[in-house]
Amino acid sequence: MPRFVPQAYQPQEITQLRALGYPEVIWTLYAFGSDGEVIRREAKAHQPAAIAMPVDMARSGLLAALSPELDIPLYVHTVNERADAACFFAMGAAGLYSDELVASDLGDDPEPDGCESVVTEMR
Repeated sequence: MPRFVPQAYQPQEITQLRALGYPEVIWTLYAFGSDGEVIRREAKAHQPAAIAMPVDMARSGLLAALSPELDIPLYVHTVNERADAACFFAMGAAGLYSDELVASDLGDDPEPDGCESVVTEMR
């Protein structure tokens, strides 16, 4: 496992970072935008090791829309509520960034209740 995994803000930076010797690059979407079609196209073209998105993008439906279509792990940040974490995992998140939660906080609930409010909260 590489010790450093850089984060790209624009998809073309993924190629630049690989040229510098970083085979694994995370693409973060918070500075890119949330157009699902553009994200799909760029992700397929540049094949980042993972994609990270802020909570508001995940809540907007982007996480659920991208999850079944991309063979790329999707991460959500920053998630500090256990119920929100369970919902994001149910929507297809591979993992999350948190200031407070640890793996033992999450449990194994495959169908958490109340996820509709997590998705519609930002609409």
